[in-house]
Amino acid sequence: MLQREIADILAFDRSKKSVNQLILKLEKDGFDFHDFFEVLPSIEFPTRWYMTWMLTHYVERNKEEGTAHQGLIWNVLTQCDNQSMLRDLWRTMSLIEVNEELAGEVYDAATKATMSSINAIAVRAHSMFTAANIAMPYPELRSELILILKGFNEDTSAGLRARARNLSKKLEAQGKT
Repeated sequence: MLQREIADILAFDRSKKSVNQLILKLEKDGFDFHDFFEVLPSIEFPTRWYMTWMLTHYVERNKEEGTAHQGLIWNVLTQCDNQSMLRDLWRTMSLIEVNEELAGEVYDAATKATMSSINAIAVRAHSMFTAANIAMPYPELRSELILILKGFNEDTSAGLRARARNLSKKLEAQGKT
């Protein structure tokens, strides 16, 4: 399936049912990540955002493919300035296992995005989970991230504080095992 066809389908109907049918077709016919990211910049908004939303759902079901193409995802994320697309791309990164080659760069960017009040709450939440996934096996990163997460104050949304509190507990528990 061509990426323009995906865009046309999503522009017409971006319901969960339509996206699920699209993903089933992509799983059957094959999904070309390289072509997807090559065509993505030429797609008009809001359809470009719909495509990153669809990508998140595709990777959620096909994590190994997302992991295999994480460099492409990361490159688009680092160049993106749209909060809706950033949310989707950070969510996609939180679903995959970030390789050692990218882990340091992704972790640093994720912690910065988590702390930045400029970002939407959903962007901060998904970047927080991405950082936690990377930090989990490393005691020093876990400790650093726990300090960052415990640093959220009353100026931060209640939902984000709750996520940070729960994630801190999970990181602390990992340190006790």
